[in-house]
Amino acid sequence: MDRVRFFNQDIHVTRFRTVEAMVVGKNHRICLLNMNTMLRMVIIVYVFFVACQLCTQFMATTRSIGQTLYSVVYVTVPNSTVAQQIAREVVKGKYAACVNIVPTITSIYEWEDKLQEDKESLLIMKTKSAALDALKTKVLSMHPYKVPEFIALPIENGSESYLQWIDKQVSS
Repeated sequence: MDRVRFFNQDIHVTRFRTVEAMVVGKNHRICLLNMNTMLRMVIIVYVFFVACQLCTQFMATTRSIGQTLYSVVYVTVPNSTVAQQIAREVVKGKYAACVNIVPTITSIYEWEDKLQEDKESLLIMKTKSAALDALKTKVLSMHPYKVPEFIALPIENGSESYLQWIDKQVSS
């Protein structure tokens, strides 16, 4: 009997004269006939099924997109003065750990059926996902636009020390 590692599970392969048997885990057993294409397809589907189960188990131990602990938020404002006012308030109020200000960007959009091209400033905020509602309320209360941009994206990976720092800086 041969032993092989597959997706961190032991697979035992026993060879017979005309039949190969493959045992996956403790309770799963599949037989593979050398010339039987149909049975080989069943085995391929079964291996895919086992791989999907393992992926599901892996995903269960990690956070899904809707459950990430941290987020990055994009907000555009008319100028760097407004950007600095909002940035200072959200950091001082512990809504965001850090706000980067990109002083001048060009935004092209349609407003009231006319193509617009404006210079704006961009705020990039790093926060805990649990604080997003409070951050949005604070930003929108200070924002001068009728339709302010507030776009939050999940942070799916980052340096552990930086993410821990966000934890310490932001109130949830």
